[in-house]
Amino acid sequence: QPMAIGDHNKYLPIRLEIIRIRRYNKRYIAPADAGEAWKKGRNMKKSIRGILLLAACTVFFAGCARSKGSWEAFTENTLYVAGDGSVSWASVESFGEGDYKEEELKAFAGERISQFNQSQGEEPAFESEKGAEKLPVALDTVSMKDGRAVLVTEYDTPSRLVEFSQDIGDEGMPFDSIDIGSPASLALKEQTSYLDTEGKAADQQEILKETGLAVRVSGQGVISAEKKIRYISEGCTLRDVHTVETASEGVSCIILE
Repeated sequence: QPMAIGDHNKYLPIRLEIIRIRRYNKRYIAPADAGEAWKKGRNMKKSIRGILLLAACTVFFAGCARSKGSWEAFTENTLYVAGDGSVSWASVESFGEGDYKEEELKAFAGERISQFNQSQGEEPAFESEKGAEKLPVALDTVSMKDGRAVLVTEYDTPSRLVEFSQDIGDEGMPFDSIDIGSPASLALKEQTSYLDTEGKAADQQEILKETGLAVRVSGQGVISAEKKIRYISEGCTLRDVHTVETASEGVSCIILE
């Protein structure tokens, strides 16, 4: 079940490491009696990083109707499917005042991502370079505001998201498998019941002729898509034309424009 904003019992695996981060990354924590010059220097560094993150965030959310161009719309763990079929994962958790800082979250997430990428034979990096080949996993956005932390990661393949989540022990990942391709190749042929966005039964043969994207997942979670949803398999709950909650059991299939 996707983690809701108010659920204080489930946190990102990263949250479990906050004490360790504070021990080994003290450079990210400002002393209580820090002078103004020190604070200004730190804020300047944060501003430079913020510009880079803002650019990445703008690209990521530009086509997402649900987010209206902002990460603030994500209030629960969400699989985001871009128009080209690439995927990103938005991890969302609540946090209390003073729990941890944005720099700490980014530092630890970057460390875990770098370690994973290196295990895949890539450079130990956590941010993709413009024009370079995609990293297996890359950190897209880290945001903390109004008691909500949002960490967005992107992947070179849909299955990599599941692989990475299993590697770090992310209990907030609801999907056991994620596949994206053509409706003809991924639509559940044994699934006899599909619904359109108005809740009417759809002809399976017509679905197989669709030229858009098909998203097939195992597990119950929330999917947000850049393209509009045309059909959903039985058991899914349509929230709006860009957002769906998959079935509580078995495999779900979503057909996009």
